[in-house]
Amino acid sequence: MKHVALSLLAAACGALSASALDASNARIWLEEKIQPDFAPIGGGIASEKLGESPTYKRGWQYLSVPIHVEGVAKGDSQPHYIPELKVRISVAVATTDAKGKVTDSPELLSREITYVDIPLVKGKKANMGEGVVNVGVFVSPSNAFKLSEKDGSLSKKLIAVAVEGEFKGSNCNRVKEKPNDNVATAVVVNTKDGKHLVDGWWKKKGSGAATLSAISETPFAHDYARLGFPAVKPMYGAPAAAAPAAEAPVTAGSSATGGSESGSADSAPSGPVSSSYDPRAEEAARAAAAAETSDDEAPTGKKGKKGKKARR
Repeated sequence: MKHVALSLLAAACGALSASALDASNARIWLEEKIQPDFAPIGGGIASEKLGESPTYKRGWQYLSVPIHVEGVAKGDSQPHYIPELKVRISVAVATTDAKGKVTDSPELLSREITYVDIPLVKGKKANMGEGVVNVGVFVSPSNAFKLSEKDGSLSKKLIAVAVEGEFKGSNCNRVKEKPNDNVATAVVVNTKDGKHLVDGWWKKKGSGAATLSAISETPFAHDYARLGFPAVKPMYGAPAAAAPAAEAPVTAGSSATGGSESGSADSAPSGPVSSSYDPRAEEAARAAAAAETSDDEAPTGKKGKKGKKARR
C-alpha cells in the first residue's frame, strides 16, 4: 500500500507540469485612454560648467506602457503564466525645425523584447488567466540628448506609441470586439501631432540616430520587478560567443581553454530569470566563487595538498 500511495503521489505531482500552468494561447491589448510619457530614472552624472550654476544632470529616461495580457489553457485548468511573449514597442518622438516648430517627420524608434513567465490571476472563465504588466524601454543620456534637441529631457516629446505582441510565432494583439470597448489594436496616439502619422508608421525604420534599450541593457536590470516589468529573456543581454580554445601551455591555476571561468565576478547569467530573482543571492554566489578562485591560486609548496596538486 505504501508503494501504491507513493506512485499515486508521483502521478499527482506530474500532473502539475509546466504545460498545465502555462497558457496555450495568449493575447494582449492597450487602452486607448492611456497617455504614456518618458520619465527620468536613477541619478544622473552631474557636471558643472566653469563659472556657471546650477549643475546639469544627465540621466537615463524610460517609457513604461501598461498592457493587458490574457492567457487561455486547454481543458479547465487555469493558466498561471504566459511562458514567453515577444513584444515590439515602437515610439514616435517629435522633431522640430530651426524655428522650433514641430515637423511632420518625427524620429521613429523601435525595440523588440522577449518577456518570460508573465504572471496571471484568475480570469472570467475556468481556463483563463488575466493580468496587467508594463512594457518598458530605456533611453541613455547620450541618446536622450540626440532626441530632445535641447536639454536632454524627453518629457512631452512622445507623440505616439505602438505595441505589437507575438505568441508562438503569431500576432496576438486583440482587435476591437465592440465599437465602444476602448481597446487599441496596436497604437496609442498621445497628442494631436500623432494623428497626422500615416497608418502603419510603426513598421517603418527610423534614421538610426538614437536607439532604445531593454532593461537588461541598463544599470537598472535588478529593478525590473519593482517597475512592473516581467523577467526579460535574456536577462543580461545576449550571451557572448564562445571563443576558440587557445593552444597554450597550461599552468597551475589557469583554465585549459584560456577563457574566463564561469564563476568569475564579471560573469552574469544569460538565461531567463524568474520574478523571484534576488540580486543579493547572486552577489553572495559571486563572492563564494571569488573565494574559491583565490584559494586555487594560493602559493604552492613542497609539502601539503596544494603542492602535490600543482606538481600533478
